[in-house]
This record gives sequence, C-alpha cells and structure tokens, in this order.
Amino acid sequence: MTPAGEASGTLAFTSAAGGTAQLLYLVDTRTRAFAIYRVDPSNPKGTVKLEAARQYGFDLRLAQYNNQPPEVTAIESMVRTQGPSNR
Repeated sequence: MTPAGEASGTLAFTSAAGGTAQLLYLVDTRTRAFAIYRVDPSNPKGTVKLEAARQYGFDLRLAQYNNQPPEVTAIESMVRTQGPSNR
C-alpha cells in the first residue's frame, strides 16, 4: 500500500490487486464517500474500471455491524460495572 495523498478533502492511495493491476482508493472526507478503481496497464480493452462506490455517512452511525465478540454492548456493560477508571 502506498502512502495516502490528500487534496481538498480527498484521500488517495493504492494497493496491489494481483498481477500488474493495482487498486486505486479515493475517499472524499467532505461528502463521506469512497470509490475503488482497478487500474490494469496490461489490459488491452482499458486500464481503469470502477469496482465499488459508496456513501458511508450512515455506516458511521452504526454502533456495530458484522463484528466479532465481544459486542459493543457487552464492552459498555463491563466498563459501567467496573466504575470509573484510573487513567
């Protein structure tokens, strides 16, 4: 994975996708959206393909989704039971 670059609220970085292809990730932090493109210089029909795009604003409002135990509610319960911490 290459380091991310930022311009006007957009983060961009790449990672290997197998063979000569790479994935280009664009994250718009202002609109809370991202897009993932497959860039393949060896493909004779074209070199850029949109793989996925999503607005993730509502995703960030979830307390949890598709997580491994312990669930968020279990951790909250443990913390409340233990009382104030000595941080």
